[in-house]
Amino acid sequence: MIAWVVFGLLLLGRHRAGWRGQTAIRWTLGGMFSLALAYLGTKWVLEYLR
Repeated sequence: MIAWVVFGLLLLGRHRAGWRGQTAIRWTLGGMFSLALAYLGTKWVLEYLR
């Protein structure tokens, strides 16, 4: 859910504030990091807490 919010804010920021370059890259990397963290966390829970 956090990744959806981050990417939604990125789209909103690009539309309203014209975010380009470094700002857009930071938001994109933040969204990708949250997706990776969710994926790895899910894998960990399914493998080790099962």
